[in-house]
Amino acid sequence: MNYGTTIKYPIELDHRGHPVTIGYIEAIEQSITFLLFTSLGEMLFLRDVGTTIKALIWKTNDVEKITTACVQSSRLIELNEKRIEKVIVKLLDRTQDTIKIHVGYSIRATGQEQFLVIPFKKQTEN
Repeated sequence: MNYGTTIKYPIELDHRGHPVTIGYIEAIEQSITFLLFTSLGEMLFLRDVGTTIKALIWKTNDVEKITTACVQSSRLIELNEKRIEKVIVKLLDRTQDTIKIHVGYSIRATGQEQFLVIPFKKQTEN
């Protein structure tokens, strides 16, 4: 089943000079990634859209705070990404310089379950 395509972001051009497009599932994954990397209050006209995960993951070892941020992120994704449902966000793995967040969800149109692992890399200070 084909549910269409959308333009890949950041925008890339193909050999003909046209914007590169991505498929339905890739577009959903792109949307989820954008939502998780958006800090609360970062969007100018949508101040209530965003997560606290990025702010918390390197500042605390408090698993309860990170778990709460993951639950809030699950709700945020469900509210803002209408193509999916049953979203579960959780901490998957943590190393010294990378934290991996696991996102599980179902495609609303088909019921197909999908999984996505999003790495957050620690920013080095210059």
